[in-house]
Amino acid sequence: MLLAVLYYLLQSLQVTTYFMGALFGLLNFNVILWAWSRIFIKKRIALALGVIVIKYAIVLLILYSFVIRYELDVLSLILGMTTMLTVTMAMALLVAQDKKETV
Repeated sequence: MLLAVLYYLLQSLQVTTYFMGALFGLLNFNVILWAWSRIFIKKRIALALGVIVIKYAIVLLILYSFVIRYELDVLSLILGMTTMLTVTMAMALLVAQDKKETV
């Protein structure tokens, strides 16, 4: 299955779209982390919740414009977004587990 995904991504437009999706996913993840940190600090809860709600409307609008205006491949964009989020979460879990073992 991995070979099929790599073969699909080796086309020039798909590679660019994949990396755009990865960067977009990372940016989206950072906005979520910022908003949740504001909620856990108990400062500006309304602002953080407003950012979370408005963020999804903006994300959908940006994704729609990427796909329609620039004629990007949807599958490559989604693969890029999910891959970056999966790698980020896996690294966070590994770091957290490593910190538990050293204590």
